[in-house]
Amino acid sequence: MGRSDVELHVVTRQALPDVPGLRVYHDMQPNSAELRRLYQQSDIFCLPTQGDCLPMVLAEAGAAGLPIVSTPIAAIPEVVRDGETGLLVPPEDPAALATALRRLIDDETARLQMGRRVQELVRRDHDVRRNARRLLEVLKRTADTSYRVGRAA
Repeated sequence: MGRSDVELHVVTRQALPDVPGLRVYHDMQPNSAELRRLYQQSDIFCLPTQGDCLPMVLAEAGAAGLPIVSTPIAAIPEVVRDGETGLLVPPEDPAALATALRRLIDDETARLQMGRRVQELVRRDHDVRRNARRLLEVLKRTADTSYRVGRAA
């Protein structure tokens, strides 16, 4: 894939210059049909953040089967497992970011494998219904234990 084959789609509220190969979306809403369509049409998701703890957008992109390029900030490695579900790059390192993106652009096999793995990981570990049931079970066990301990005292 050459440079002319690559498009960058950016979802932001900030104004960006009009340059070839750059598509900017200013009014996209969370979980909108337009956003889901953009995920489905994309090959890679990139969030080179410097401060997000565990952005929900990583789970959304992973659920769509997109390998992720991000930074090893806070809990991001819970979703982006370097070399497995995506690639991690140091914050504020444009050269490392470009290298990671180029690797996924050029290596279709790795890109597709990481996309499948992140999709599996998100479905297994970050499903809201499954996690709500897990949380409810923990709360029930805690309440039962507290009740028994309180009665024994």
